[in-house]
Amino acid sequence: MEHYHNEGYDIYSNPEALRTLENDWRCGLLRDRVQCWKHFIRKHWDHIHLSLGPNRDDFMILETTKSKLKAERFLDLRSEMEDQAKAIQAEIWIRGERGEHDRYRICQEWAATHAETWRRWRIQENLYVADQVLINLYREVSAELGLNPICR
Repeated sequence: MEHYHNEGYDIYSNPEALRTLENDWRCGLLRDRVQCWKHFIRKHWDHIHLSLGPNRDDFMILETTKSKLKAERFLDLRSEMEDQAKAIQAEIWIRGERGEHDRYRICQEWAATHAETWRRWRIQENLYVADQVLINLYREVSAELGLNPICR
């Protein structure tokens, strides 16, 4: 199993980030990620399932699948590109209201200033959602594939 524990994705050590994620989950702002996770599990089934071996348990399933996300760096590329484009468009609008109209420069500056933190936060959101639903989704996909997840 791949380990990425030192990659700065420990949301549970930051109480403010955790409160934000809990609130976003409670308000339904992260619900669209559930289907994305199901698709991710299906897409990477062989890697995840075979990495677990015969003695898999819920913790191993969760950690192996989350590690695969950290290695891939995205859960659903289309939705993430669309959401990032919305964030850039919001910046263009805000700066346009201030009289700045060079869209290309604004995009370049947004990327240089915000892209890395945007990506890191997106991964943290996805990891939080995983903690909420991943085990059940793994079992669902396993059943759909006609396999026994052998969870202990």
